[in-house]
Amino acid sequence: MPVTTLIDDLRRVPLLAHLADDELAWLSEHGDEATYKAGEILIRPGDRADAMVIMLDGVIEARQPAGQSGTPTFWARTGDITGVLPFSRMTTYSRLTVAMCPTRILRIPVEQVPEMLQRIPSLAAPLVGVLIDRVRLFTRLAEQRHKLSALGRFAAGLTHELNNPASAARRGAADAAERLDRLSRLAGALACAGTDPGVFADLDRLRERGARNRSEPHADDALSRSDAEERSAEWLADLGVSEPWMAAGTLADARLGPDELGPLLGRLSVEARPLAIEYLEAHLSAAAALGTAQHATGRIAALVEAAKEHTQMDRTQDLVPVDVRVGLGSTVALYAGRTEEKQLAVSCSFAEPLPTVRGYPGSLNEVWAQLLANAMEAVEAGTGTITVRARGELDHVIVEVADNGHGVPEELQDRIWEPFFTTRPGRHTGLGLDIARRIVVDEHGGEIALTSEPGATCLAVRLPVGGLVAHVV
Repeated sequence: MPVTTLIDDLRRVPLLAHLADDELAWLSEHGDEATYKAGEILIRPGDRADAMVIMLDGVIEARQPAGQSGTPTFWARTGDITGVLPFSRMTTYSRLTVAMCPTRILRIPVEQVPEMLQRIPSLAAPLVGVLIDRVRLFTRLAEQRHKLSALGRFAAGLTHELNNPASAARRGAADAAERLDRLSRLAGALACAGTDPGVFADLDRLRERGARNRSEPHADDALSRSDAEERSAEWLADLGVSEPWMAAGTLADARLGPDELGPLLGRLSVEARPLAIEYLEAHLSAAAALGTAQHATGRIAALVEAAKEHTQMDRTQDLVPVDVRVGLGSTVALYAGRTEEKQLAVSCSFAEPLPTVRGYPGSLNEVWAQLLANAMEAVEAGTGTITVRARGELDHVIVEVADNGHGVPEELQDRIWEPFFTTRPGRHTGLGLDIARRIVVDEHGGEIALTSEPGATCLAVRLPVGGLVAHVV
């Protein structure tokens, strides 16, 4: 292609439009022109970052390889300058770059960039501006992705946490409805058997007694209880009770046996005795099923309240006095199901009294969630222990999340705060601790630090009681 044509193409690049002909000529003489078909690969992950790229025509897309997540997809179009910009520390490419349509580029080798800045010094400032804008763009898009990812994990976790109590409530309500229906039929059968009304009052008193007994801890061990149930089942079978094993379990929970029930049964006809036992069992099991449903719905209400506290729904986002124990408690509650599944031991230790700090509750809860999630990832299932501590120290509040996991290698401890740095590529954005650090340091004037060795890792947050004197948005 004639040099003049390439110079004309370069002049159409906005960042190069002000250059003199000899400066454009230098770029054309020291660059390598290349063309690509739609779908053709320009760069593969791991390739050496070896050139600044001037987009003459077309569109390229830099994307994560299949199966990986992380920084978002990036596009460069006609007139853009991308690749290795001056003062960039990039050494290798991490993404797959593909031509989206017929594309033509001019590559300026990195070895030529220092001479380019000497020959064309007016390019330095604009190219640094492009580099800064690109970093800001990547950071903003990655933060958005991180927040969406965090929201997705939060929603999935909350759904998982709600599923168990919701299922228990549904089963409890269904069992109670079945028992109450059976109770109605048994009451009619007892009446038809000529049962004295006083017997119903006595059965009701036995039900109340059994309910009290159920709420008290059993002193018997499992073997003794099993023997008692077996004897009770045999006795109930002799009385003609249907499903004697089921009734035996219910009566054993209520600690009602032949000694407690014998005097009442002695007043009844042979026909009415099994009906009275089944009536009492239906009453007790219906109450137990309703108790299960009540407990489960209470758990659901507690989870919803914890979610509201954690996300700070219906709250203003102004600096307010914050009791960090509340946010830590709601965060631990929201993660309870996952820590139980992984069989992790989680303990909380909050000093009394503990001063409040001036801060943004929702932002601080994001910090607590990140620290707890990090600890959960670091420990082994079945043997992991996580300790959440909070205490006052002069005019600061110290929050620590410690674990007994594998620890962070010493050579990586300074890098964990870097944006996009992660030891678990493909699963995390590498922004969690960076965002946590900025919330603690920039928004609250605090400090966050790591101490780590195998078996003992601690992330400590130090927050001033008075908060920032002036907050810069």
